Amino acid sequence: MMKINKTGYLVLFLVLLNLSCVTSAGQNRYKEIIRDAKTGNIDFAFVKLNSYLKEFPDSIHVAEVRFALCEYYFQIKDYRSAIYKLRDYIIDFPEEEATIFAQLILYKILSEYKKEPALIEKIKESLFSKSLFLVFAESKIKKYRTLFNNTYKVLNYVDKIEVFKNNDLFLKITP
Repeated sequence: MMKINKTGYLVLFLVLLNLSCVTSAGQNRYKEIIRDAKTGNIDFAFVKLNSYLKEFPDSIHVAEVRFALCEYYFQIKDYRSAIYKLRDYIIDFPEEEATIFAQLILYKILSEYKKEPALIEKIKESLFSKSLFLVFAESKIKKYRTLFNNTYKVLNYVDKIEVFKNNDLFLKITP
């Protein structure tokens, strides 16, 4: 009877040790990606982002990593891939902080490069039909800092939406 308990404890210990190693490896990889992104090695970061999703699909950083992939495709002007990645991100993470920014980047791509009037109108309706922020303010501000060290800021007025990327006007939308 005593041997079974020791064996059980040993198995439990080994399982917990293995889980902590996986978590530690995931955190180390995530920090490595951030380091690459902040130093401007976006191509290396991109490769590591894809690898990270395969190795750590249940990580708490999955949404952030997937948004970074969307942003990467947009930055390198691979608009086709960006559209698909942004669409999937919006569907998979409707409640994430970055989802509004994914919608706005998708809107920019479609309105400036892809020219899809029906889809553009659908996104525009979504942006103006629901309040992105609290009600009863002249303008509302929402910010998001990405893994690639970009800061997006959206100002939602009653009659327009202005989006800034690193303090430069990125997009302006009117109903």
